[in-house]
Amino acid sequence: MSVGAYKKNPQPRGGPFGPLYSKETLEIVRRVQRDAAREKIPVALIGGLAMRVLGSPRLTDDIDFAATKLPRFAVGIPLPFGGTRFWLPGGIELNMVVRTDAAAPLFEDAIEKARRTRWGFRIVSPEHLAVMKLEVSREDDVRDLVFLLSEPGLVDRAKLRRLVARFLGKVALRDLNELARKLPRRRPRGGRGRRR
Repeated sequence: MSVGAYKKNPQPRGGPFGPLYSKETLEIVRRVQRDAAREKIPVALIGGLAMRVLGSPRLTDDIDFAATKLPRFAVGIPLPFGGTRFWLPGGIELNMVVRTDAAAPLFEDAIEKARRTRWGFRIVSPEHLAVMKLEVSREDDVRDLVFLLSEPGLVDRAKLRRLVARFLGKVALRDLNELARKLPRRRPRGGRGRRR
């Protein structure tokens, strides 16, 4: 391949998850949500693929969903925080997260308020995803949280603070505020505006 075959700053393509993920990934997300809906179980996309939909460059090798209870098809290895990990015949890992601990109300609220994307699947709000990332606070989750807070206009900070106070408490709210203060100020795309 010649050097001229490489483009500088190519336009994003490939659907909601970017060019590295196939149409099969989109179909899997739709199929899982459709199959769960047949059982009257609401589910919503979370995790790395949800971050991709929101514009993050983060890569992932599994597909995570939040659910109110386990669908019958989600048979696999129990997750330590609630839910199960299972694999499709092609080897794609799926995690169906059903929190049964103190975070259960957060996940239930996120699922209830999830929105349908133009690609036909449900995803939790950026604010709920940020609270989930703060609640877990592993290294990757903190990086995701920094991305969510750094993208102008992506997260409604007032709504985020209310959700953190409601579901995680004052200590987590202090941690969020401390992290937000450390981030550089950026203006929303398209001109001047107030940062949320």
